[in-house]
Amino acid sequence: MIEVEIKAKINDPGSIRSKLEKLGCIYFDNQIQSDTYYNADDVGRDFARTDEALRIRRIGEISFITYKGPKIHTLSKSRKEIEIEIKDPTGAAEMFTALGFTQVMTVIKSRDIYRLDQYEISLDTVKGLGDFIEIETTAEFESEVPTKVDSIFGLLAELDLKQEDTITKSYLELLLEKKGK
Repeated sequence: MIEVEIKAKINDPGSIRSKLEKLGCIYFDNQIQSDTYYNADDVGRDFARTDEALRIRRIGEISFITYKGPKIHTLSKSRKEIEIEIKDPTGAAEMFTALGFTQVMTVIKSRDIYRLDQYEISLDTVKGLGDFIEIETTAEFESEVPTKVDSIFGLLAELDLKQEDTITKSYLELLLEKKGK
């Protein structure tokens, strides 16, 4: 599966929330997500250089291992994503360490999730970064990505956000930049 995602920094989450409701978006859930990222530079594959990501995400009692491949579209964060639910995140972290992976950083965010048609829209408050909106959908084939990206830009325009407002960096990349790494 290819995750097609666009993110933008926002200054007024309340205003965006009102616009989402006017568009008919359905509020789904609030989640506190803790994403611990790992790198494989000790095993000869630096994810920062290859533009990949490996993380363990914890949402309450539920946890996932997620692999994200390199971005495949310059204006979005579209990439292949593989995600599996796991029962033992502590054991998974120990396994990663035993295999030579190093823990990079944990990103913590509060996420309000909305749904509209094929879109999942998240209003995120990221510890150390502030407020963002992420709009995502999926594609089966890479050839579908440009059309899906255009549709997300159309939705952003309905929220009075511009393409120039979007960010293609992950929260991890933004936090590492902020720390000067």
